[in-house]
Amino acid sequence: MHLVRDILEKGIVDRQGREIGRADSVVLALGTGAPRVARIEVGPAVLAERMWPTQTFTFDRIIDVDRQIRADVGGVLAEGEVRLDLLVGREVLAGNNRRVGRLEEFRAEVRDGTCVVTEMVIGVAGLLERLGLAVKIIVGKKGGGYVARWDQIDLRDPVHPRLTCSVDDLRPVS
Repeated sequence: MHLVRDILEKGIVDRQGREIGRADSVVLALGTGAPRVARIEVGPAVLAERMWPTQTFTFDRIIDVDRQIRADVGGVLAEGEVRLDLLVGREVLAGNNRRVGRLEEFRAEVRDGTCVVTEMVIGVAGLLERLGLAVKIIVGKKGGGYVARWDQIDLRDPVHPRLTCSVDDLRPVS
């Protein structure tokens, strides 16, 4: 299991080993199966778009998971794509519009050469998982929360993630 958020802020090098920037955004492709990492976006335009989402910016580089680097590509998302970094911290609602907790972490596996999101952690436990073991030791508590399979949360509206099941169907964080 990998934590998808571990990609963010990491340095990226090209095939010749030259540093080309840091991972500023991870784009997930939503489709018929588990969400997969579609591309990694690099450059100050990614950060600017976070601050001014109504503006259009040009990215310095986009690293496509299909092993190609494209330069000067507009930051428009294709249909069915969401930015992982904009999902983190969003409130997850149940079917009855009750608050379940905040989406704090994404767990992924590499399957047939593709990084796919398998689980999402909701609540304080996910935040502690994202911040690391040292924080857990200092804080001294597990925190509450749930683990949802990829098919138990609808991410098509990234501003309002919603459960596709009952809260009782979620696995409590152990």
